[in-house]
Amino acid sequence: MIGVEEARKILKNLDLKCTKTQKIPLEDGLGFTLAKEIFCSFNLPPFEQSIMDGFAVNESPKTPLTFEIIDEIQAGSTRSLKLKEGQAAHIYTGAPVPDGTKAIVMQEHATIVNKKLIIQKSPKPRQHIRAIGSDLKKGQLLFHAGSEMNASSIGVLKSIGVTNIEVYTKPIVNIVVTGDELVTEERPLKKGEIYESNAIVLKSVLEKNNIEVNKIVFVKDNFESTLDVLSQSLKTANLTLVSGGISVGAYDYVYESLKQLKVKTFFYKVRQKPGKPLFFGGRDKRYIFALPGNPGSALTCLYIYTLPFLKRMQKNSVFELPSIQLELLDDVHNKSGRALFLKGKRKNLQVRILEHQSSSKLMGFALADVLVFIPEYVIDLAVGSSVKCYMIH
Repeated sequence: MIGVEEARKILKNLDLKCTKTQKIPLEDGLGFTLAKEIFCSFNLPPFEQSIMDGFAVNESPKTPLTFEIIDEIQAGSTRSLKLKEGQAAHIYTGAPVPDGTKAIVMQEHATIVNKKLIIQKSPKPRQHIRAIGSDLKKGQLLFHAGSEMNASSIGVLKSIGVTNIEVYTKPIVNIVVTGDELVTEERPLKKGEIYESNAIVLKSVLEKNNIEVNKIVFVKDNFESTLDVLSQSLKTANLTLVSGGISVGAYDYVYESLKQLKVKTFFYKVRQKPGKPLFFGGRDKRYIFALPGNPGSALTCLYIYTLPFLKRMQKNSVFELPSIQLELLDDVHNKSGRALFLKGKRKNLQVRILEHQSSSKLMGFALADVLVFIPEYVIDLAVGSSVKCYMIH
């Protein structure tokens, strides 16, 4: 058995096989990791641009300032126009600024009398004018290789005319769910049965993190069936997630199957609560996380270990789960001798420890937005203590 930090260190430093690269349309890039750095190919904006609806003016020495309105310029206009002293043009947000413009005067600060523009106060030089390259400059590094594409970064690339990007492919992920007691169809439960929920929970979290599940397989507590399913998954998936069957009960066959399949154990069992019976291993650069069957345990392990590892497989430069320091609103007592991951709810810069902490319960996760980390060497924490909290959902 190893500690949480040691397990995380193994995942961080493992010499793993990353996914291949491919070119995809920019609009399909959400959640993908860039395989190449991207530079800006031209200045943005490429022309001086009005920030406001108003009037472009070439200042007159007269007071009050009076201008002859000679034209109107809309966004998208390609006409050439030059203002002489004492001239103005009605201009709209995003429109190109005509040559000779000293400033843009806001519409609200202008008066029109007999088709003449009158303003009382001289505008500041270049007021409300967006300069060439003020957003992005030609040759500027926009995104490093390893950057994950979000909606805004896709928008940035679209604004400079990028249509395709080179990215790392998403890992192929299979989910294997074990247990004779699990019911997947819609029917009344018999004594000793429970409705299976881990598959949809794991799949939902993965999809929210831009990972599609290739296949979900349900297997009974039978050694031959477990061995066959895991063998097939090792051939088809970059990563296999197993739910249940990894403990040491008489009907837990996952660990024995993995040993027979010659899967190398990187670690098995972590000093944490919940999620102690966690297995991580691999064979031929294909990897397996065997998660505990209890829903709370499985989901804790998925957040803390599996999601960061999936990002590493895509060479994502930021793969750790986001975290924040918050102050406890409750005392915490840890007599387990293990690290704790407690479901919590943020309130500004504080965190409330929720009920439903049992490894068999999902309700705590349904209400939580952070996992509060209590190291194994910490026994008691008083209200107001600062704790590391991992952001979830």
